[in-house]
Amino acid sequence: MDFLKEDLEAADEEVEVFETKVQQYEVGKALLFSNAVLKTKIKEIIDSALHNINLTAPSIKDVGDLYLFEVNANVNVKVACNISMGEKSHQEIVEELEAFDNIDIRIYDGNDRWSLIVDGNKLIFGALGTKPDEILLFQTEDPKQVNLFNNMAMESWLRGKKLRD
Repeated sequence: MDFLKEDLEAADEEVEVFETKVQQYEVGKALLFSNAVLKTKIKEIIDSALHNINLTAPSIKDVGDLYLFEVNANVNVKVACNISMGEKSHQEIVEELEAFDNIDIRIYDGNDRWSLIVDGNKLIFGALGTKPDEILLFQTEDPKQVNLFNNMAMESWLRGKKLRD
């Protein structure tokens, strides 16, 4: 009985690992990802940055989950996201990130996308939908595709408002 119980527990753990890995599924030709899987992909790409990162996220809380303080100090990081300066948790994350000279933050109230451009040659773009944990996502390193979507990814930074004048 104990042996079967241990096997069942081990199988449950394997199922959990498998479910985590299969949080993406295909709908037509689009891929939908959960927020957690997308953040994992973004972290992996950010870790490979050599020169610059341009990141758009729905909220500063999402940015806080990415551990940008671990990025090499020689990498310039631009972040655009929704920030509610009246909310203490948002203020704390902003203060933590502002302590780093290589990180600039702007307020972008769009709440509609994830975008990431790393070193001008890696791009992720994710569009949020009505279901919070289903993000339509594409990722590319093809120079022509990166160039095509670069303006859309940069839009949130350019439209964002500076935190302090």
